[in-house]
Amino acid sequence: MSMQENAMTTTRNDGQAIQAGAVKSAPNVPLLEISNLRVSFPNSSGTVEVVKGVNLRLGRERLAVVGESGSGKSVTFRSLLGLLPDSAKVSADCARLNGENLLGLNARNCAPCAESVSAW
Repeated sequence: MSMQENAMTTTRNDGQAIQAGAVKSAPNVPLLEISNLRVSFPNSSGTVEVVKGVNLRLGRERLAVVGESGSGKSVTFRSLLGLLPDSAKVSADCARLNGENLLGLNARNCAPCAESVSAW
């Protein structure tokens, strides 16, 4: 499988150019793939499931996620980046970024993931 390398250069307000890290991607692998994502939190009467079975397959196109306040948009993507509290229970059949498994990552070892996404 051939790999394609992409980089993005942006310019700060002071005119200095900044180049995001090069992102290696396989052309036929989706940028983001999520299958049956579920997130729950403990509460006084047990647990409450706040994200229920989210499925998403994103190629190299741009995507905007919209929905009502409290519908789970932020929790969905924070769960993928390991940015939820330790009390959150996150499970999925599949959660991959550029073919790499996202499950079990925390904010520190997922920093390259966030850079990868922002470079697109």
